[in-house]
Amino acid sequence: MKKRIKLIFTAMIIATLVMLEYPTSDFVSAKNTKTYLENDTDDGVVLGYYDISTGKETLYTEEQLEREYSIDAKSLKGIIKTEARNASKEYKKKKMTNSQKMESMCAIEDASISKINPIFQWKNKVLGNQIANNLETQNSLTSVTNDYSDRILVQKNSSYYNRVCKIIANGVFYDGTTNSKFNGISSGTGFAVGKNLCATARHCITDSYGNWMTDIKAYYGFDGDTNEYTNLLTNVKGYVFFPSYITGYETNGTIKTDWNYDVAFLIWDTETVQKTGCFGMVGGFDEGETPIRIAGYPSALGGKRMYTGVGMLAKTTATKLWYSGISTSSGDSGAPLFSESLYAYGVHTHSDWSGRRFDSELIQWFWDNGYVS
Repeated sequence: MKKRIKLIFTAMIIATLVMLEYPTSDFVSAKNTKTYLENDTDDGVVLGYYDISTGKETLYTEEQLEREYSIDAKSLKGIIKTEARNASKEYKKKKMTNSQKMESMCAIEDASISKINPIFQWKNKVLGNQIANNLETQNSLTSVTNDYSDRILVQKNSSYYNRVCKIIANGVFYDGTTNSKFNGISSGTGFAVGKNLCATARHCITDSYGNWMTDIKAYYGFDGDTNEYTNLLTNVKGYVFFPSYITGYETNGTIKTDWNYDVAFLIWDTETVQKTGCFGMVGGFDEGETPIRIAGYPSALGGKRMYTGVGMLAKTTATKLWYSGISTSSGDSGAPLFSESLYAYGVHTHSDWSGRRFDSELIQWFWDNGYVS
């Protein structure tokens, strides 16, 4: 792929809903897969690209982006938008195979899988507590009562239903109760934002040890009750990410993360917008009394079907946005935060009613390199 980007990278403990336990396996630390352009230092690194075919991360500094690609953050002022596009092909429902159904159940169901097959043993992990203990202290927003009555089932004829996907990924995770690692399945939400791009939360596609998960299935228009979807994408070519996401490693090998950079973009190896349509992206917007909508697969409501909710944009920083009036849970991670005209402001990342906003430099790089229009 072309290399013009401006961002920041790392990885975080996966906010998985449920995990599938297998025998443990060896893993390769992400610390050993980085390649730097022109030098061997990580000083000033602002953007990264992970190539699945080589298993290497290429990291870019701000100076390199400005010198080689003329991307200057200071020059990008005002609102910048990409186009929201409709699919050019008719949406057709497809049925999941038995193995696909089993995998999705292991990642989203809140019930004992061991009743179906002894090898699928349900484990509720401590990740939810870890996330709760790390909520940003400066957040003073109030949300709804968390009875989820504000979340409404999305109708399948909705303009955005088939642009949002259920992401199922396999990785290596940490079990805090036994201080051990295990192979498991995680799930989250993603959404189409360009010709062959899918935006999501970084922690949805990175395991507990900082490794990229490459065995990924993205079910667009997913309905876990009927076991149907409209498009299934698995052909991930690479990821664009913020390198500042991973800030270090715990003594047990799991990663420390900075939630300001909890976003990543899957790049499919073929153009997909004709099948899925896409949201537009908007950067450089002002905070204020702006209505904001979410569409995701909350585990609190079963994780099987897409639910929406409407609130108000309440606060923004250079990297994040906060909103009020919407109940969220695990499973919503990676969901779009968007306007009624299908322009996404950013990606929902955490249950403190916050998300990672899209910045103008990133949008400009995607635009210059033909990923969006």
